[in-house]
Amino acid sequence: MRIITYGTEFDNNMRLKLVQEKCIIYGKESALDSPKKIVRVMNEVFGLNRKAEEFLYLITCLKDNPTGFFEISHGSVDYAQVRIADVLKRVLLSGAVNFIIVHNHPSGNPNPSIADLDFTRTLQNGASVLGINFLDHIILGNPDYFSFKEKNMLMEE
Repeated sequence: MRIITYGTEFDNNMRLKLVQEKCIIYGKESALDSPKKIVRVMNEVFGLNRKAEEFLYLITCLKDNPTGFFEISHGSVDYAQVRIADVLKRVLLSGAVNFIIVHNHPSGNPNPSIADLDFTRTLQNGASVLGINFLDHIILGNPDYFSFKEKNMLMEE
């Protein structure tokens, strides 16, 4: 599987555009069709079990094959600030209709905080308005993870 990471930058007309940052060949999975596989890739390729809530990634998907990985935010020990608009902007720029959000909890406890619950609900509402499928929000702990999809905590379309 090719894992392509993207960033964003402004072009000469001050329009936001995607910029490919790197491409990694990852041979352990052929499809990301379960939260467990996504967790494995995120830990092995991106190392999200760090000591700070440094990363929040967006994975845009075509069926079960990822089309792009986006770093959204670096945070501190217990917080990563993310704007819903920044997430949805990247989904729209990539042309994706499906996406998954992943972040870590450095405490090791993957259970969602109240802020995580509010963020997930607001993000799903925004995605729904735009006709985009928010497939899952996965929180990485150590060694466990929490999947909103597995816990049936996402609204049904």
